[in-house]
Amino acid sequence: MISKKPIVHIIGGGISGLICALELEKHGLEPIILEKEPTLGGRLQTTHFDHHTLDHGFQVLLTAYPAAKRYLNFEKLDLCKFLPGAVICKDKHLYPIGDPLRHPPFITSTISFPAASLKDKWLVLKLVATLKLKSIQKIFRSNEKKTIDFLLDYGFSNTLINDFFRPFFGGIFLEDALLTSSRMFEFVFKMFIEGSAAIPAKGIQEIPKQLEANLVHSTVMLDTTVTQIDERILTLADGRQLKTDYTVLASGHLQLLSSIKLDPILWNKCYNLYFRVTKSIFNKPIIGLISRPGWIINNFHYVNDVQPYTGESIISVTVLDKQKLSRQEIIDKVAQEISLLSLGEQPEFMQLFEIPNALPVLDSLKYKPSADDIRISDRLFQTGDHLCNPSLNGAMESGRATAKLLLASIR
Repeated sequence: MISKKPIVHIIGGGISGLICALELEKHGLEPIILEKEPTLGGRLQTTHFDHHTLDHGFQVLLTAYPAAKRYLNFEKLDLCKFLPGAVICKDKHLYPIGDPLRHPPFITSTISFPAASLKDKWLVLKLVATLKLKSIQKIFRSNEKKTIDFLLDYGFSNTLINDFFRPFFGGIFLEDALLTSSRMFEFVFKMFIEGSAAIPAKGIQEIPKQLEANLVHSTVMLDTTVTQIDERILTLADGRQLKTDYTVLASGHLQLLSSIKLDPILWNKCYNLYFRVTKSIFNKPIIGLISRPGWIINNFHYVNDVQPYTGESIISVTVLDKQKLSRQEIIDKVAQEISLLSLGEQPEFMQLFEIPNALPVLDSLKYKPSADDIRISDRLFQTGDHLCNPSLNGAMESGRATAKLLLASIR
């Protein structure tokens, strides 16, 4: 334990900031979290609209994430799990495919899936077996290439890449050119193989709420905007100045630094839309993938198929940011595509969430950040998944690594 407690401020109450605070508390510190929004959670936000739970963006918790298992109580989150597969919407047909070992009804439809050749199916089995045996550490030491190049080099056909890998992992990476590092592809695929994709029954924001509830000695200041960071002084939007001994920048707003210039963070953007519909075309908790030329929907699911509440059917749709369309044009185009999926039904628009900073764009990925990534100066540190890999697991590992480095600096 530290005998004389320094004043530590964490700017940003997202996942990495919360984990950093939890780790600092374990060693006797009492960090102060400064969050500009009225709630904690960063990119994990949920809106309650007409008695329905609408997440800001289609985000899932992969239960195999090592950091998630370390910090979260899955039982208390009341996780609602998706089936280990997807339904590919191609031409006028729906093709359910998935892991038949965990969900036997997938056996026939997966074997007969026309977009996958016998070679493709063999390569999928080979890749699954390889990733089950490949450690996470080895994945992040692997030679790095673009995911599209990894898939082509592995031998997959363009048909399977375009009908499955591009919409599925494009929805995860939020870019369907599959330019994301192959390390991320292997890591995420391994996590899907070894666990489930799940959403808390009350929405994705239950994750930061649970982390916040575990804080005992931290102070949380909401609606508090920092406008400038100096070594020992933080300036707030209302003119107040706070004395600080150590500061952790967990918001990604690097322009707040008065004397140190860091490269800006680049982000992938997406849109998440919700519509009321008469009924689900699936009637089971599964993700739908679009493989239809000219469509802007990347993936979709029916909220009521996954999260346990009664009442209206609601479809959640993800659109990637490559559309030169206005907000209303996106709404109208998505409504038209839902109508085609549902054989003429006219959906009722509910909400559109435009998410400009959805996932950081990174050239080179690592499992967790190094000291050089984290340390800005002797008293300034940063944390976030932009320092390692864009995921909930990356955010948690980054928060933990930052706390460890800060504690070592104090001692």
